[in-house]
Amino acid sequence: MKTLARKLGQLPAGRRRRIAAEARRIIDANDSAVIARQRALEAEIGKKAARADYLGSALVNRLLKGESPVRIWREHRRLTLRRLSEESGVPQGYLSEIETGKKPGSLDAMARIARAMAVPLDDLAPAPKKRRKTPVRKRR
Repeated sequence: MKTLARKLGQLPAGRRRRIAAEARRIIDANDSAVIARQRALEAEIGKKAARADYLGSALVNRLLKGESPVRIWREHRRLTLRRLSEESGVPQGYLSEIETGKKPGSLDAMARIARAMAVPLDDLAPAPKKRRKTPVRKRR
């Protein structure tokens, strides 16, 4: 990326402006296509159904703070632990341990939970923990 920025910086100003304008045009076209697809889906199945998988900002903030995605999606779907346990076949105690972070949840259990809540398995993966950067020691 640095090399590209350096090369762009070496171009004449007029050419840089044309490249930037073309990039904005492409981004705008992509955004317009996404919006059009969403509007078509909303027209086809209804706005409420089309937006059922959207998480509000409060839930997204909870995810970003590291809260369990299983709990957040369960609450978003308005399911109790008991109901999710019944629908997924995962014991209620095990679900509770997954939600509190005591257990990570097996791949099979997480797949059953995802299927029961109709969310992609990826959405139930916890946010990666921030890794502490270790300082680089200079050699003498």
